[in-house]
Amino acid sequence: MVKLKYAIYISLLLGLYFLGNAGYMLAKANLAQILLERSWNQALAQTSSEFQRPWPWADFYPAAKLTFVGLKSSYIVANIDSGQALAFAPGFSAKNISGDDGVSIISAHNDSHFSVLESLKWGDELMLEDRSKTIKYYRVENAYVIDTRSEFIQLDASVEDSKELILVTCYPFKGVEPSTPYRYIVQASYIRNDTIAVAHNL
Repeated sequence: MVKLKYAIYISLLLGLYFLGNAGYMLAKANLAQILLERSWNQALAQTSSEFQRPWPWADFYPAAKLTFVGLKSSYIVANIDSGQALAFAPGFSAKNISGDDGVSIISAHNDSHFSVLESLKWGDELMLEDRSKTIKYYRVENAYVIDTRSEFIQLDASVEDSKELILVTCYPFKGVEPSTPYRYIVQASYIRNDTIAVAHNL
């Protein structure tokens, strides 16, 4: 069973290697989500606090599941937003993974997982599931672009208890420059909590 598992990992990576450059990056991101989803489901099913890495050499693990309700798409979110992690999944800012201060910040590439941000509209609903099987619901309130050379993300002081979900990606979408100082920011305010069991029965 263990040998079969490693054979699957190797086959996936070899298949990715032979894809085209741009297609390779997108395919890698999509296929990685399959393995991350599997690890995420395993983490939810167990009672221990052991982290479920998506493959043996990964330096990150699935920490949450982000769902764009109206767009009917969802992604497993990694616990960190390092360059390696973002090649496979959206990732939490290291200071905001717990959201204990009321703010959760998630980043991802705009040509893969967060290309969906371009289609978000004011009032759209987001769901963020965590490992404790709690779902936090958010509503999109604002979207704007900043220049990281001179600007920073501005938290909305009017939001109750400063409970926000902030999504970050590079800008412009479909840009030809491999690196840009501009970031597209989506701010969503907290609505309510639910359990996964309740939410899935809606």
